[in-house]
Amino acid sequence: MADSTKVEMGVCNVEFDGNDLGYTKGFVKVNFAAESLESYVDQADAPLSEVITKQNFEVVVPLAEHDLSRLEDFLPGATYTLDGGTGPAEKLDLSGAAGADLADSAKKLIIKPLDASGQSTTDANKWLTVHHAVPVPNLSYAYEKENIRVYEITFRAMVGQNGFVTFGDETATT
Repeated sequence: MADSTKVEMGVCNVEFDGNDLGYTKGFVKVNFAAESLESYVDQADAPLSEVITKQNFEVVVPLAEHDLSRLEDFLPGATYTLDGGTGPAEKLDLSGAAGADLADSAKKLIIKPLDASGQSTTDANKWLTVHHAVPVPNLSYAYEKENIRVYEITFRAMVGQNGFVTFGDETATT
């Protein structure tokens, strides 16, 4: 029998390395794709088996808040400077990052749906945790007359000591 209490809707907050990423505009999207290879033999007209050869798990976060200090965490080779002189001046410099191992910047990313009060739910059973999320350096935003500027950041899951991805409470044991 169908259970309407299991139908979920709504927006979420996203934390990266324990920091709330702030307002989003659009949809936080979770994408999982697996590639596989089918095993065929001459004696059968259907595959004997299918083996997963690649898995890709990504989270796309459209950030609505402009914060240069936060962008430093998302862009390899970035250096943020805040000059507290006569007036606070800030900048974000990008240097070449060719050859950088993105896995070195992997941190925990947690998606927490909002509860009825509009706050991140404390029910860890509803969380999605990417244990080793890497911000892929493809920053994209537009200067538009009719819309706010959105900085879309894609996080890709890497395999690490704590696994890949956990749907629900990561502290649950068997």
